[in-house]
Amino acid sequence: MSSMRMSIHDKTAQLKILIQNCGVELIILDEVQHFVDREKKKLLLESSDWLKTLIINLNIPIILMGTLEAEKIFTNQQLNGRFLNRYNLLPFNYDNETERTDFRMLLQIIDDNLPLLEESSLGDTEMYKPIYLATGGRIALVMELIKRSTLLALNNNLEAITAEIMSAIYKKHLYRLGYCQGNPFDPTYDIEGALDRINWETYITDLYDNQTNNRSKRKKENQPYGFLSQ
Repeated sequence: MSSMRMSIHDKTAQLKILIQNCGVELIILDEVQHFVDREKKKLLLESSDWLKTLIINLNIPIILMGTLEAEKIFTNQQLNGRFLNRYNLLPFNYDNETERTDFRMLLQIIDDNLPLLEESSLGDTEMYKPIYLATGGRIALVMELIKRSTLLALNNNLEAITAEIMSAIYKKHLYRLGYCQGNPFDPTYDIEGALDRINWETYITDLYDNQTNNRSKRKKENQPYGFLSQ
């Protein structure tokens, strides 16, 4: 039977068999904020009930991931009681010494596992600071920057990622996000001055507004993104 003609019940049954046959021990569902109707701001009950049934039938751990908007799925009380451990994965806080050290260690671990002949020294001072400014300390953007930089290095037969490569990737893909004014990979950029102007509280407030669909309101009010103080 074509999967296009199968009912949700049949597809779920097939999914259960595949998961069991493949010996799946953990399921991670990303982008679960799509269980919420963006227009009506209400939980899609049919979808959340499907998820609840899946959890019961599989009896294996499931991790849900999404933006802050995903919190609304827990208005389904049966889901609410099944996900008691919840964590907000905020961007790395540069003002916090422990998080700053963790950020550098993360970059070094990534660097050690890149498919390049030489280390790119991503955790060194000359690299981790502009990387932080370019990405706002957000892990998804950090990975996007490094992934694209690695591909560019490989395509140009280079042995490591350089500041020049990251500069090119930043200008093409990340600059429009507006985390900092100018290009932090430019040798003339005032990195220390930019780091001193980081406004953590405003940054997190703006990030929350963007993830809870207040972005258009802030855009209409012409409010700047709050990563750096003005």
